[in-house]
Amino acid sequence: MDAVTYPQPEVTRFIREQFVPVKVNVISGDAKQIAHLHHLWTPAFVVLEGERECERRYGFLPPEEMSAWLRLALGDRALSRGRYDEAAAWFNEAGRAFPQSAFTPRALYWEGVARYRQSGDHTALRPPWSDLAHRFPESSWSRAVAWAVTRTG
Repeated sequence: MDAVTYPQPEVTRFIREQFVPVKVNVISGDAKQIAHLHHLWTPAFVVLEGERECERRYGFLPPEEMSAWLRLALGDRALSRGRYDEAAAWFNEAGRAFPQSAFTPRALYWEGVARYRQSGDHTALRPPWSDLAHRFPESSWSRAVAWAVTRTG
């Protein structure tokens, strides 16, 4: 991460603007802090809000994947707070700005959920979920929405 992803200015800027980054040395760091984070593997990325964990990811992420994942984390946090407009915007940005990302199907799925929760109208699911089914037909996320995309009305 230090050699490939973090040196990218866009990644560093986004992290600094949206998060309070903390790097923990899992070999020589504070044992209580490491235990508190339930560390299993490295690299690990944990998004916390206070004591509450919002998102967790293990393994190397190249710059574009990291950028998409960070937006998903912000969308998840906004969704859990009931900020549906904000959540939909973050999920949309993750899916549109990084169309080839492995996280894009997930972003499209949750964008639909956020738009539905925002409006209360089930037809709000259709645009992002149809896009998901069309672009990523083999994705498990696409299979999860097949029932809704194939319905009429």
